[in-house]
Amino acid sequence: MSVQFDELDLLVHLADGFSPGLFVDVGASIGRFSERFSSLGWRVVAFEPAPDLAQEFRERVAGDHVRLIERAVSDVDDAGVAFFLSSEHWGIHSLTPFHETHTEQIEVATIRLDTALDVDEYVDPVFLKIDAEGADFAALRSWDFKIHRPRVALVEFMDARSRPAYRYGYEDVVDFMTARGYTAYVCEWTPIREYSRRGVELADSPDFVGVFQPPLRHTPDWGNLLFVDRGRDEQFETALVTYLSDVAVHSGRLLRAATRHAHQAEHLSASLSNREARLLTLNEAIGQRDRRIRELDAAVQQRDRRIRELDAAAQQRDRRIRELDAAVQQRDRRIRELDAANAKLDQRLSDVNLTLNTMEDQVKHLNRSIMNRVWKALSRNRQGS
Repeated sequence: MSVQFDELDLLVHLADGFSPGLFVDVGASIGRFSERFSSLGWRVVAFEPAPDLAQEFRERVAGDHVRLIERAVSDVDDAGVAFFLSSEHWGIHSLTPFHETHTEQIEVATIRLDTALDVDEYVDPVFLKIDAEGADFAALRSWDFKIHRPRVALVEFMDARSRPAYRYGYEDVVDFMTARGYTAYVCEWTPIREYSRRGVELADSPDFVGVFQPPLRHTPDWGNLLFVDRGRDEQFETALVTYLSDVAVHSGRLLRAATRHAHQAEHLSASLSNREARLLTLNEAIGQRDRRIRELDAAVQQRDRRIRELDAAAQQRDRRIRELDAAVQQRDRRIRELDAANAKLDQRLSDVNLTLNTMEDQVKHLNRSIMNRVWKALSRNRQGS
């Protein structure tokens, strides 16, 4: 059992000692109540019109003894009515928009409880839980008390919501059930300052105020109305007192534990103060270190920029060297071509010189021959004269 008041724990406590019967869950949401009673062997008929919550209910609560009806419970059977979904809060989908986050509208069918439940489904005892976000009274009025009387009925109320949106207050529900032979109790909580968001813990959760019998001398804001069949009210009141006593005992233990923790916290406070002072000193040292790191990072970045500039200059130099190497290679090829041409020219000059020498020798020989002939001719002339 929980160490703090919870209507689910209260219903389970009140059901203790009974053979499992029928648990009717109107506004089942993801199935917290249905799952608990199903695990105890009770037959469950649950109603949840919101598609996302119904899907999670099916994944969480399963079994042949569980029936989920994906329709909104009201005091009329209707094929299609507007149903308003909250864009932020997963537990306040309603037949009437009462919150600024009711931004999405879908169409759902409504059904009366006496239409939805077959006669052979009434397995005694019957527990009825209604949490319909303002439409609770309409759902309660759709129950046929002539066919079967629930042992316990738990009905959520919030006058600040039901009076403007549905035109009824908690007293109307109490009068309705009292006229049908039920003893009424009010399980009151402090006002809801923020509705739940999925996966987000509330910063300011409501606190349990207490269980009272109406009429109240103050105006209730929010809670659950608990109705007990008057023929068994003494038995249920004894169980209720036992449960509240257990909660009080557990709460007292928690209070004593909290007191011990408070004393321990006082002892820890000094060491925490010293630790905080030490942390401040360390934070200053860390701040200086971080500043030095940033300075070094800036120097490294400047160095890297200089390296990139030098790399670019080196690449440009290498390109110039490759261009000069190509020019030198081209020059060397030209020199080799000129050397080859000069070699051919030298060979040609040598051939010409050789030819000239040969011709010169021939001319000298011819000159000697001519001179010889001339001398011979002169000699003959002299002899003839």
